Amino acid sequence: SYYVRGVRVYRTLSSASGTLYWKLSDLWFPVSTATVARSANVSTITLAEPHNFIVGDRFKLSGCTPASFNITGGIVTVVTDDNTFSYAQTDSTVGTTADTGGSLFHDVAETITDTARYWGDGGSYTYIDDFLYTNLVSILDSSNNDEPPSDLQGLKLASNNILIGFFDNQLCFSDVNKPYAWPIIHRITLEADIVAVEPVAGYIVVLTEAHPYAVSGNNPATMVVNRVDTLYPCLSKRSVVNMGYGVAYSTHGGLAVYSLTAGVQLITKVLHDWDTWNEKLTPSTVVGHLYKDKYFGSYTGGSFIFERDEKVGGYFMTMQTTFTAIWTDHITNKNYFITDTSGDIYEWDDLTQPLLPMEWISKTIVVPDYMNIGAARVIADFSTPQSEVDAITTWNSEAIIYNASRWAESAQLGTLNGPTDYLVSGNRVSNDGTINGCKVVNGDCITRVQKSTASFLCVTFKLWVNKSLVFQANICSDKIFRLPAGYRSDTFEVGVSGSARIRAIHIGETPYGLREA
Repeated sequence: SYYVRGVRVYRTLSSASGTLYWKLSDLWFPVSTATVARSANVSTITLAEPHNFIVGDRFKLSGCTPASFNITGGIVTVVTDDNTFSYAQTDSTVGTTADTGGSLFHDVAETITDTARYWGDGGSYTYIDDFLYTNLVSILDSSNNDEPPSDLQGLKLASNNILIGFFDNQLCFSDVNKPYAWPIIHRITLEADIVAVEPVAGYIVVLTEAHPYAVSGNNPATMVVNRVDTLYPCLSKRSVVNMGYGVAYSTHGGLAVYSLTAGVQLITKVLHDWDTWNEKLTPSTVVGHLYKDKYFGSYTGGSFIFERDEKVGGYFMTMQTTFTAIWTDHITNKNYFITDTSGDIYEWDDLTQPLLPMEWISKTIVVPDYMNIGAARVIADFSTPQSEVDAITTWNSEAIIYNASRWAESAQLGTLNGPTDYLVSGNRVSNDGTINGCKVVNGDCITRVQKSTASFLCVTFKLWVNKSLVFQANICSDKIFRLPAGYRSDTFEVGVSGSARIRAIHIGETPYGLREA
């Protein structure tokens, strides 16, 4: 099953530098002929299997029909392809003739001037090693070519065409340009079990259940390992993303990023503290992806988008839409994701579909002096675009048909408070059997909810002072609005939520100050 056509024989020679394997011969098994031909005293043989000849090799051919092609001590003069070769032979011309009875035997003598030894001739596969050690020049370079471990995972291509992977706390390397060879002697043992590996800028970032490591080198035999003495374990293998400026991953306290210049740091520290990060999401369930220079993360219960900003530290927005796998077509720059294992693939930010709700909260804003933020303004696309109205109208019309078909498929379940149709402002709306506002039965989303085609998309604005919510209101235009008075503080946070596209948020002590901005 491995298509073995021959055996390569080595002899061990010991010296002060150690014991090495030195090549003696390639012992190719006899090969059957397929066709024979002769023209101008040159015989051409095509074999059923590759001949493995080079010009000048010596061979024996016997059992051919016609017998005039048989030869002992033949010398290869032309190699046409893997299965066809030619040799000089003075005899009559013969057109191409099928011949499956001939057998080809290779010479395995030490030199071409020695008496020929045709391996396999007469059924004898005896090989006598009587070669002079001074004539041995080729050393076996595959003695350490171990197969990859059966539990190898995290396969990645590093620099210099080296494949890397791991199991438990073992970091494994293939030989350069040899993806089939994984020498055990090149493995590196780390203190903790490995979670993920990511090549970046000539380095290999190794993330473990404890400290991260940076491994460098162009040869698996000379790799240098440096432990990063910052205890930021990787909690989710699928959260690891090469952001260009570093390798980001989910850990305790936030998103950590490792870069060659700055080491490891939490890039979300201005937006989340250790307690709020674990409160908002489950770090061990994060699935990450890079799209438009932003970190897209999904976790149990929601998703978020993080964008780094050198001035303010970054922007962090949460969404309800989750994904279990995500991929970007780099030619079209479109992003696709799935939400479960049903096989449905969705396009991210498809403008023909209704907008989804989102929530964005700023970092904690600390000002030098105590003040009263008395006015704010939200710049957003409050007016519903016609394309959005059309998309929602299409969605609503399809939702009724879709819901009806789903309930028809699940008729054996009976109805739960329905389903029935009812009128709202003269329009027929489908009641799909909602239970306390949830349309989930055994974890499967059975029906679709209709969406509003209101002329304006309002957003909810929130203001926190000293971590306490002091103001919340629905804002439906970009006009300036007032905020509560009667306090002074130096610590604020603002947030917006809704389906409208947010362009900017302005805050100030007075409406006049915002008009001057």
